[in-house]
Amino acid sequence: MRNAALLLLATFAIGTTVLARQRNPTIRIVPRATTERASSRLRQAGADSVVAPAPIGGMRRATGEYVSNPPADTSVSAGCHLIVMGDPPSVAHLGEEAA
Repeated sequence: MRNAALLLLATFAIGTTVLARQRNPTIRIVPRATTERASSRLRQAGADSVVAPAPIGGMRRATGEYVSNPPADTSVSAGCHLIVMGDPPSVAHLGEEAA
């Protein structure tokens, strides 16, 4: 962990998140959570981002439509829900383009 750039955790692991942050303050930590409460606790423990598949699946069922990796010319209208994943500079750039 001391020399790693990224730690992906497939489970809710507060202890591992805390330990990883202590051993490597610059590591990017991305664990999985099943609830908003768990997401909040993982962020408090030192996670940079949290993957929460349940809310994403719920949104997909509620809207009935889900497009993964749409083409660059896809139109986005008011009321659309966007799930953006990427490195922080790319996500920031997307936000700047959307403004």
